[in-house]
Amino acid sequence: MPVWSQEDRLIADSADALFADTGGLTGLRLGNGRTLARIRAEGWAGVLLDEEQGGLGFGLRGAAIVMQSAGRNLSPEPLAAMIAVAWLLGTIGEGTLVSELMSGQQIILSAHAQWDGERYVTGAIPGIAVADHLVVFCSDDQSLRLINCKNAKDPEVDIDIFSTVDFGSSGAASFAKGAGTILCVGKIATELAEKIEDLVRLFHAAELVGIAAQALTIVSDYVKIRQQFGVSLSSHQVIQHRLASVHVQIAAAEAIVYEAVRAVDGEQRRFGVKTAYQQARHAAELSTREAIQFHGGIGFTDECDIGLFFKRVMGIAAAQNGCLPVIEERVA
Repeated sequence: MPVWSQEDRLIADSADALFADTGGLTGLRLGNGRTLARIRAEGWAGVLLDEEQGGLGFGLRGAAIVMQSAGRNLSPEPLAAMIAVAWLLGTIGEGTLVSELMSGQQIILSAHAQWDGERYVTGAIPGIAVADHLVVFCSDDQSLRLINCKNAKDPEVDIDIFSTVDFGSSGAASFAKGAGTILCVGKIATELAEKIEDLVRLFHAAELVGIAAQALTIVSDYVKIRQQFGVSLSSHQVIQHRLASVHVQIAAAEAIVYEAVRAVDGEQRRFGVKTAYQQARHAAELSTREAIQFHGGIGFTDECDIGLFFKRVMGIAAAQNGCLPVIEERVA
């Protein structure tokens, strides 16, 4: 497991306080939107941006720590994409958009789109219901475009939104050939689109580690108080062994995620990010499934906290387009 510095712990404590102060799991169930309001007001999307750009200057490691906290607290907001897009806009010098994003005036997410012969069509975009704009990479002409998704009267852009099982939202966009504003084209656009994709996947990996760790904490506390035949579940060695196995997988995932963070600017970035995501998703699925198993049937219900963690893992998997089998094949 990585060794955290005092600065790392301060970042984690600040992020935990943000999510706790805005309602935690109760706020998630109620959908009160307070977390998103705080993220916008306090500029949390700018954790990767330097202070000179109006950001928080936490760096990539700090961003991963924030996302780990988001996982522990089950934040439904599309924070991973917001952070990645803020970095992109800062990199290409879109100062006005960065200022609007940091001041809370804009929520901008990312997407990929393909030409279907009539319109550009994106894949699923988690959190699109709260987005003001999208930064979309169009693969056919290798362009990055800024698409306005709040102008309902714009016939060139169509947004389809649906609710997800983890109390969030997702959806897809389609737009005409001439829609939006072109930010950049060619090789630089392709490289930036790949970097955004890797950053979002890496942040989701960190979020999954946080989910896995919190699920293990919840179930460890539960088996100490849950009794069968007059003894607690935690007294059974088989339970102890299974929880220990989960802990090992989480520790391995966390170490790999932060190694991928360290090597993100190297030649093996894509391999490292995919490996980190694979291990983190495996650890999160194992942790939440075991936790539900030890809780019994009630564990899968919305009234039981642990069920929410399992559903969030499924939500992140859907956001990554179910790409784990492909990632496993490439990593192997």
